[in-house]
Amino acid sequence: MSGSVRTRAMVVIVALLMVTGCGTDGDNGPTAGDEAHLVPATMSANIAATGINITGRSDITEEQWMAIATRACNEEGWDWDVAARIAGEMIGEPHPNADPGSGATAVWLIVAAGCHELIPDAAIELGPPQS
Repeated sequence: MSGSVRTRAMVVIVALLMVTGCGTDGDNGPTAGDEAHLVPATMSANIAATGINITGRSDITEEQWMAIATRACNEEGWDWDVAARIAGEMIGEPHPNADPGSGATAVWLIVAAGCHELIPDAAIELGPPQS
C-alpha cells in the first residue's frame, strides 16, 4: 500500500475508532488530571480486534490487549517512542506477514480508541507511527 493511501486509511481508522470508542452510558472518560485511566471494558472486543488486525498477533488475548491499552493510555502511548517501547515490551514481534513496525502502530491506534480525549491535538495531527 502506498504511503498516501496508507495514511488516508489510518486517518479513517482513527476517526472510526474515535467515533465508536467514545464513552458509553454517559461516561465521558477521564480528564488530563486523572491519576490513572482505565479503558472501558465495553471496548475490549474493539481494542483486541484492532491489535490483532494490525499486528496479526491472534495469540494475544482480549485481556492482554486491554492491559496494553490501559498501560499505553497511562504512559502517553500516543508518543511514537512510547508506543514503540510498549509494543516491544508487551506485544513483541508482529506476525511475519505484518509490517515490522505494526506493534507501535497498533498501540497508537488502541490509544486513539481507548483514551482519545487525553491525546494532544498535535499528536492526532501527526497520526500513528509509520513502518
